Amino acid sequence: MRNGIKRSLILLFLLIPVFGGLFCAADEASELWSKLYKRVSSLQQKYEIMLNITDLHNRDLQPMLIASLDELNLITRAANTTEQRTLDEMKKIIVRELGNLKAAEAARSVWDVVKNTTDPFVRGEAITAIGMMRASDYIQELSLLLRNINMLPAADRIRDAEVTAYACVLALERFRDERGYRPVFDAADGWYSARSGVREKARGALLSMVSDPTDLLTAIVIGDSTFSQKAFALAVMEGSSAVPERKVQVAAAALRQGLVHNPNNVTESRELAKLRSQAVAMFISHGAKVPESVPMLEQVIKRDDADINERLSAVQALGVNGSEAAAEVLAAFLTEQNRLMSAGAQPKDPSYREVRATIQALGLNGSVLGRPVLMEVEFSNWPNTIIREAKAALEQLK
Repeated sequence: MRNGIKRSLILLFLLIPVFGGLFCAADEASELWSKLYKRVSSLQQKYEIMLNITDLHNRDLQPMLIASLDELNLITRAANTTEQRTLDEMKKIIVRELGNLKAAEAARSVWDVVKNTTDPFVRGEAITAIGMMRASDYIQELSLLLRNINMLPAADRIRDAEVTAYACVLALERFRDERGYRPVFDAADGWYSARSGVREKARGALLSMVSDPTDLLTAIVIGDSTFSQKAFALAVMEGSSAVPERKVQVAAAALRQGLVHNPNNVTESRELAKLRSQAVAMFISHGAKVPESVPMLEQVIKRDDADINERLSAVQALGVNGSEAAAEVLAAFLTEQNRLMSAGAQPKDPSYREVRATIQALGLNGSVLGRPVLMEVEFSNWPNTIIREAKAALEQLK
């Protein structure tokens, strides 16, 4: 309260000898404030006046704000720490006001602040203002800046870099432009600390930046990215507002990647299994009836390194697929299990989850191609619970 009164008194004291009154026409505001601002000599007085100017939120004062910012940008270094702090605070309140006013014509001056300041919070305010202005000429520069921060080596990952990265994400989100999507994606899965809020903000931005990110995420999935990045891209696609068909498209690309790559270590093996499992889960959740997915799902079932849960999901996805090609794969899988059981072989899965899932998938698939092998179940030494499952599936085929 006292500071506000003090600023008002200073303003009143300075205005009286210059203007002889407190009222002026709106179109004269910029000229009058400029004269008042130039009349004082100390940086602190200029700061006090600028606080009052920015409190007005007057669009007529944009030229004066831009001129003042250009003047401050010429000061490479203040005389002492106190003046440097005042200088930085002045830049912050000016760029914030220019951003609030969406003064796109001020973009060049604000970008000069981004390039020249050493204070991360001043830089952050300037970057945020660029985004609020929708100054699209600087999308490439912001994208490059964020990309470089994402790639910082561990030794350079400091709080100052996180402040700048957060502002870049905030600005690029406002643009809603594809050019900023990849660096925001990388930030969402990047090295940033939890307290910085960068990853959380970036993940939220990905949901709104592009309405259908299919092409962008497919490029990440099939491109030269890590297995964990491919899995993250698939998760982002699932959370997007794209239609199910487009989500399934990316899931198919991800499943193909999970099958063609060979892991070099245990970590990579886990990451590839996760990628395959995510893709298959999307097939199931979206009721995917994509014929091209059948050979890939068959590969999952036959993989030696696939755990039982991965195979069970692939079997279910073949049931959801509903095609005759899927029914043929399921029938062949059940035929082999019937053969082994008839021969008295001990099943790998003593709880019979795989055979039960295969029978249910054939019923869900609905193709009559499953009828013969389902009828064989009764004569293959299976327990009564499995025989009842087979009969229920046969009823579905009717």
